[in-house]
Amino acid sequence: MNLVEFFRIAASHFKTMMLAGVVLAGVVFYLTRNEQSEYSSHTLVNTGLVSGYNIESSGGEKVDYAYTNNEIENLISLATSYETREELAMRLLARYIILTEPDPELITLEGWEELKKPEVHNVRKLVAVPGDTLATYNKILALRNERKENDLHKLLYSQNPFFGVEQMETIQVMREGKSDMLRFKYSAMDPAVCRQTLVYLTHIFVEKQCRMKAVQSADVLDFFDKATKEAQANLNGREDGLLAFMVSNKIINYYEQTRFIAAKKEDLDEMYFKELMNMNAADSSMRRLEREMGKHVNISDLNSKLVQKRQELGDLSSRIARMEVFNFDSLQTNSAALDYLHRNADLLKKEIKNTTNASFAVNRTPEGVELKDLLTQWLNQVVGIEQSVARLEVLKERKIEFDTIYSKFAPWGSRLKRMEREIDVAERAYLENLHSYNQARLHQYSMMMSANLKVVDPPFMPLKPAGSKRMMSVVIAFMAGFVLVLAGVVALEMLDNTLKSQSRAAEVVGLEVVGAFPKFPAPSEKAEKLDFGFIQKQSVGQLLQHVKLNLREQGLGQGCTKRVGVASTRSGEGKSYLTRLCVEQLRATGERVAFLFPEGENEIMHADDRAYKIDHRFFELQTEAELLGDASFDPAEFDFIYFEIPGLLTSPYPVDLVGKYDLTLLFTRANRVWNEADTKALATFSRGLKSQPHFALNALEPTALESSLGELPKRRSLLRKWAKRIVLFDFSGKKAV
Repeated sequence: MNLVEFFRIAASHFKTMMLAGVVLAGVVFYLTRNEQSEYSSHTLVNTGLVSGYNIESSGGEKVDYAYTNNEIENLISLATSYETREELAMRLLARYIILTEPDPELITLEGWEELKKPEVHNVRKLVAVPGDTLATYNKILALRNERKENDLHKLLYSQNPFFGVEQMETIQVMREGKSDMLRFKYSAMDPAVCRQTLVYLTHIFVEKQCRMKAVQSADVLDFFDKATKEAQANLNGREDGLLAFMVSNKIINYYEQTRFIAAKKEDLDEMYFKELMNMNAADSSMRRLEREMGKHVNISDLNSKLVQKRQELGDLSSRIARMEVFNFDSLQTNSAALDYLHRNADLLKKEIKNTTNASFAVNRTPEGVELKDLLTQWLNQVVGIEQSVARLEVLKERKIEFDTIYSKFAPWGSRLKRMEREIDVAERAYLENLHSYNQARLHQYSMMMSANLKVVDPPFMPLKPAGSKRMMSVVIAFMAGFVLVLAGVVALEMLDNTLKSQSRAAEVVGLEVVGAFPKFPAPSEKAEKLDFGFIQKQSVGQLLQHVKLNLREQGLGQGCTKRVGVASTRSGEGKSYLTRLCVEQLRATGERVAFLFPEGENEIMHADDRAYKIDHRFFELQTEAELLGDASFDPAEFDFIYFEIPGLLTSPYPVDLVGKYDLTLLFTRANRVWNEADTKALATFSRGLKSQPHFALNALEPTALESSLGELPKRRSLLRKWAKRIVLFDFSGKKAV
């Protein structure tokens, strides 16, 4: 469908479209006859999402526009939610239902009449608490929660201009440009009620936003508070366990103590080995001296005399060694007692020496050998051995004590490591939870600050009603009716499966269209401004011109009888009427034409018009004489023979006779659907012909003939001429016919 066709369809149904538009406009005009004036007010609320400052803000951070847009959408959804509208309606009802007289700040005299209506009065008797808005609201809330329908439900969930939840749906909440501000807009029949509605709405909106933010952060804060306390209790328990372990085992500083014990044990081992070496050296020296003095000194007698002294010296040496070894790691050493023991040991050594000297004087040999030095050396070795033995005994005891201490300290190390590691893990968990808890508190305070919305532009009292939209509604209704009819007509045209045009017919049928005839208006219809006689004459002329040219191409010239068959797949296609037009025009030019048609299909209007009968022998006929039942019929007497064949789907036809015809015309109405039966009938019919039939369309819309006849002769207004030029982009300057 091109623009010309579109405008033609619109023009042909223009009156219907106008009628539909006028009817819809009239309906809207009638329905809005009692429309009341509306007063409009608005308020501006700053959300502070972009320009605001909170605890978490920093000077260099970038604005997250995706987050901002999401928050703005959340705020708009909160302000327009059903719960918000329901609470707003109940709060307004609680405030206005306790009024006893009009208050210019709350309602005008015209609005006061609305409060006197029965539906409001019935609710007033149920819930009104004089002078107490809060108590009234609580009663409204309780009555609203009842499952059984009551007068309050009927009032709230209605289109009441003041308290209906459906009326609250008209509240508009929008973002102010690209800023972080929200504009609330509302229209009502009473200016004071309009303003109060916005006041209550902003109050409810800010309150719900703060409550929602507090609830969102409270759960997180409680979680981290509980986690922090549990981590702290775990840390304290593990630290108390470590303390009890160190107290019970008398550990001050495990690592320093183990280092000190290890160092002392090394010193003790060194002392033990040195003392052992000294004793072995003294014993070896003593044995050597005894061998040298064995011949001159009675060592056994001397030893017997010295046994007591040696035993006393050994005891003193043990005490001295014990005091020196066991007090080695003491903070304070008893030096006076140690000096006393050393003096006693020195006295015993002198007594032993004197005893040996006396024994030496008695046992001197007659030769007077000087054994004094050897004896002195032997005595010193004996004393040294006794002292070493005493020291070694004490060192062995001390080594046993160190082994006991090692057996205790060895497992304590791994246990202390594990306990310290557990304390470290518990401490880090506690610090992490404490940090998260502080961050959650910071975020909560920040959210509470950001949830503190500010009313920048409070709602005002509108003084003048808003402009009426009645005329706009009427205009929109008219346009809707006009466009709906136009859309319906265009849709029907696009869904139309009829042949309707020459191009579509050629595509569907599969034959070239060689003739096209217009659809004549019915007598009851008002004829268009067209010369149908001229159009019909042009169409017949074009069809005959094609027939003659085709016959000439076959070599059938003057003096030959030319046979033309006329067929259609169905009856009522107009082939009889159109064939007669062709025959009459040929006769008018001096041609002798025989027109053969079925009985009852046409009237005999000329001597050469012949009607034939269709009987059981019809499809076996071979010649025109057999067809007419007249042996005297001679085809050579005629220039043309036009044979009208019955409908291919409704009657049989003489196949042999039809096959002798030079040219066959197939007539079809353009205002019908070509289906599969037509296609099969045409295919069967074409098999018995000399050549493919020639296709002619009948009952075309006059405008569809322009593709074959050109511009139709029609009286057009100057406006229509120019409109057509514009649609066709024809600016050549030539006048349209």
